[in-house]
Amino acid sequence: MLAPRSLITKSVIGIGVVSVITYGTSAFFLFVLQPRITFIPFWLFVTLTMMLGVFWTGVLGWLAARWLIRPLVRLAAASEQASTGELRIDIPTVSSRDELGTLVLTFRNMIQNLREIIGNISASSDTTDARSRELTAAIQEAAEQMGAIAHAGE
Repeated sequence: MLAPRSLITKSVIGIGVVSVITYGTSAFFLFVLQPRITFIPFWLFVTLTMMLGVFWTGVLGWLAARWLIRPLVRLAAASEQASTGELRIDIPTVSSRDELGTLVLTFRNMIQNLREIIGNISASSDTTDARSRELTAAIQEAAEQMGAIAHAGE
């Protein structure tokens, strides 16, 4: 059983729609128009009808593929940016609830988690830096006091 709103379901429905359009149009041409067109030989009319069917199947398949792949292409561009270290990227939104929508959502969550991790590392680094400066100041003060004690004992 095909899951609703999955890419498989969309593909099957899309192929079915393209088939209905292509074969329906071809049948209309062959059974309705061909008997009325007497100036073209039957074999040529059938050949042209089949060629047009192949052409429109290709065009409709190309349009459907572009529609299905567009979110994936935009996500690939965003992941390319993220791979360079740029995490303030705009993750494209996808309104579909199919596998591509899930992929976009999980990618958006991954980028958000990376932003938080890097923010936490930065905050920890700042805290470590501040503690290191405090420790350096305390060591310098202790060294000065030890020097003063050493000079006082002379």
